[in-house]
Amino acid sequence: MAEKNLHENTGHLLVRAKPIFLKRIVDNLSDAQRQWVVETGFEKVLLFNIKEYPQPLSFLISKSYNPIDSSISIGENIINFSEDDVQN
Repeated sequence: MAEKNLHENTGHLLVRAKPIFLKRIVDNLSDAQRQWVVETGFEKVLLFNIKEYPQPLSFLISKSYNPIDSSISIGENIINFSEDDVQN
């Protein structure tokens, strides 16, 4: 495991992957694994069906980003986030 892929404070492995990879993992879970996901309260993960991020959505998010306070503003809605939110 490369040191550059570890979060400096927590030591957690940082991974970035395309949504299609998560979809493939979910699609290939065994019945027992699916049952565990349900029992632990993450059943909505089983409904994950996005294969890629739509380009217009990516453009809207990047256009709405405010680097001064790390927020995204869409209409009257403001989403604040930190570097930790992005990395985790």
